[in-house]
Amino acid sequence: MYLALGVDRIQIYNDSYRPILGADKHPGALGTSARDTWAEIWPTIGPMWEQVWRGESIGFDDFRLVIEHDGRQRDSYFNFSYSPYRDTLVLPPSLLRDDAPTKPSPPLDEAPQAGGQRLILIVDDNRDAADTLGMLLEMEGHRVTVAYSGEEALALAQRLRPEIAILDIGMPGMDGYELAARLRAGTAAPPPVLIAATGWGQPQDQQRALAAGFDRHLTKPLDPVRIVALLAELELPG
Repeated sequence: MYLALGVDRIQIYNDSYRPILGADKHPGALGTSARDTWAEIWPTIGPMWEQVWRGESIGFDDFRLVIEHDGRQRDSYFNFSYSPYRDTLVLPPSLLRDDAPTKPSPPLDEAPQAGGQRLILIVDDNRDAADTLGMLLEMEGHRVTVAYSGEEALALAQRLRPEIAILDIGMPGMDGYELAARLRAGTAAPPPVLIAATGWGQPQDQQRALAAGFDRHLTKPLDPVRIVALLAELELPG
């Protein structure tokens, strides 16, 4: 998964995209402008992104580009599509400036700090979706842990005691409904606020989620702006 955000095309991506970048571009590409990372092909791809920024979707099969990879120029062929998504996401200055001061992250099992920061568990068997949502919420200042199965999520919840859990419903094995019930029954009080994240968005689906113990129901594809606003307004159990 790869995202380029805003007019400056600030890049975020998960581990599955790292081989495309190669050792000469990663980790320096994270949080920087795509224009700088892909300078050698920007005359080709820059106009495409401008087209998308104007609201047009584009896609290509077997598109040839000569990119710098691990210190060498290589012919590469891509199948890709670009789709416009227009919402405002404020990036923290520490992600945008090389000279910004940094501070070490506290241990995962340490209580979150005051000021709106939440300790969040994301559970989804779609690794790209889970990782990308996690990165977006971390950029908003939250403490995020990601699990890719119900069993993994239960073990993490017992150790980390998340305040909020965002659960996919349609997972193999233990689905989101069973996971929600076990989180409520097995997590030390107070249990986390449970948010269902699912492609099932009919009224009966929302009613089933609420009846299963979820506090909120969100329909995929998830709107990052809506999620950020929801997390800010949630009242957590004391």
